[in-house]
Amino acid sequence: MQIYPEGVFLNSIPKAGTVLLNNIFMQFISPEMKIVSPWLSAATIGHDAFRDVRGKVFIGHLPFSNAAWAKLKNCKQILLVRNPKDVCLAYARFYASEEMSGRSNLTEFIRRQQPSLSAVLRFMLAGWQIDGERHPPVIVSWREIARWAYLPNVKTVTYEELIFRLRHIESFESEVFFQAILEHGGIDVGEFPDWRARVASGAEAERSPTFRGNLVSLVPTEGFPSAQDLAILDLDYHDLSIMYEHAFLRRDLE
Repeated sequence: MQIYPEGVFLNSIPKAGTVLLNNIFMQFISPEMKIVSPWLSAATIGHDAFRDVRGKVFIGHLPFSNAAWAKLKNCKQILLVRNPKDVCLAYARFYASEEMSGRSNLTEFIRRQQPSLSAVLRFMLAGWQIDGERHPPVIVSWREIARWAYLPNVKTVTYEELIFRLRHIESFESEVFFQAILEHGGIDVGEFPDWRARVASGAEAERSPTFRGNLVSLVPTEGFPSAQDLAILDLDYHDLSIMYEHAFLRRDLE
């Protein structure tokens, strides 16, 4: 059992399947090969945990920068991206859930003030500053992380195709898809004749507390998103979503 010797970074735009991909990888590696904490981000890149990442798998949400590139230039990276509109909607649901309780001032604000999910969506669009916690609009984070896409050592994967291939895991196309992801990380799928069962096990919803169906909302969710919510979302995301579809999405996923 081995991985790419210089390390494997599972990077993603938040709410694009980070935990899902991590859980799949964990079915093929031993626990000591994983850096569990912290996640790699602009704030943690200097952490001792990342002083030497050789032989390790680690995850995070890391924006592109020259310093980040220099740090990771010898690693293999798998970058997960997702339609920015769906990311923004997922952000709203996530920050308005018990899963973020005690981890974000915004979530405590939502608990106290009880805004609608529609209002929370506007927080995602505008960014927020609450009790010293600052967060830019979601679209800013999306763009900063997506800049890693298609660099020579980066295998770019869309959330949409990942879910599609999981639903059709018995197909030859899914075999090619998962083999390419795992082998980019140095994992020889030929050593795992039960690879489909391992992938399916890693993808089980109960393994992920951040899976939408496992979230406990702090505010009512019925009727969200409304047609008006989607129209407001379009004001900021229409052009970016079209770009995403042209640059990232395959046309044969039906």
